[in-house]
Amino acid sequence: MKYSKSAIPALIGGLLAVMVAQGIARFGYTPLLPLMQDAEGFGVDVGGYLASVNYWGYFLGSLFAAYIATSNNKLFWFYGALVIILVTTPMMGSVDDFMAWSIIRFFSGLAGGMTIALGAALTQESVRHSNIKNWAGIYFSGVGLGIALTGSITWFLSDRLSWEEQWYLLGLISLVLVIPAFIWIRPAKAVNENIGGGNRHWSLPVWLLISAYFLDGLGYVVSTTFLVSIITQLPNLESWGNQTWILVGAAAAPSCLLWPLLVPRFGQFKLVIGIYFLQSLAIVSPILIDGVAGALIGGLLFGATFLSAISLSFNLAALLVPTNTGRLLGVLTAVFGAGQLIGPAISGWLAERTGTFDLALIMSASAIALAGCLLVAANVIYERRTQLRVNVAGNI
Repeated sequence: MKYSKSAIPALIGGLLAVMVAQGIARFGYTPLLPLMQDAEGFGVDVGGYLASVNYWGYFLGSLFAAYIATSNNKLFWFYGALVIILVTTPMMGSVDDFMAWSIIRFFSGLAGGMTIALGAALTQESVRHSNIKNWAGIYFSGVGLGIALTGSITWFLSDRLSWEEQWYLLGLISLVLVIPAFIWIRPAKAVNENIGGGNRHWSLPVWLLISAYFLDGLGYVVSTTFLVSIITQLPNLESWGNQTWILVGAAAAPSCLLWPLLVPRFGQFKLVIGIYFLQSLAIVSPILIDGVAGALIGGLLFGATFLSAISLSFNLAALLVPTNTGRLLGVLTAVFGAGQLIGPAISGWLAERTGTFDLALIMSASAIALAGCLLVAANVIYERRTQLRVNVAGNI
């Protein structure tokens, strides 16, 4: 296999950037949330509102990223977003006021949405002419690594460090990890990608993918926001929250690399569809299976599917829209963020009033199952159109 000299460094830089922007800055909140609640005395409804504020920022940041995805300034904005993340992550530990947290989480989400979308576009451009077909899987594996890291820090250091000090530590780690991203991610050679790339030319399967990705964002967010809290509230599982979160990260990182090995056998569409349905099952596993087994099976299966659903959806986007893919990646990130806007707030509100996350988990699983059904329809349409083109070409 031949790779360009810049492809591998750019891919590693993208992995580290997404590890910091999502795995640490975003998902560090999940294992630290119960500690913050115990120390500051707020409920899961407040935790949900803070998560929703973060996703409002994520949504707006990804919208802006979609707008500038084809501009020559996207590297500048990508670097700027990373700087914001480096500032806001340790700031979470410097305040104990709801309004201050809300502002910090908003700007962290804003920068996170920009980083994910622009980093994906820059990485995809750098590896486009190399034989790296699973670039998105490698890129998003950084999220799983970040989750495993944040879970491990909370598990091992909670007896020694306060929640504030753990945010400071995450900020320091982020600073170290992000340096290669600044060095290795560079603009790719300019190419003309405007032919057939505008959203006016997107086919029905593309719009079905966008709709499914919105539902995935709506459904997955409950587990990624409250999983540790959900597990610790289950009978006899008070001490299993962080272990389950570590398991999610440990399963997520390699899943992005392993699932694509099955693409030659099942095809990209069918594999993504299967992963969506497995993710739906994973979300309700803690309430379907009692005890530690339900927590561990749910955590392992969720970790093995939620990032792969994201990365393989990005690969699917490149298949459906091979030119101007960056614009579609930005739109996907934006609709994913839109799905996340209401999930945490509604779930936290329901949990606070019912005393359980069961209803929120069932609703989340249903949303992702519906997303899988939309992709089934997209697959049928795509295969029929592909076969039609083959028949037409054969008759010429």
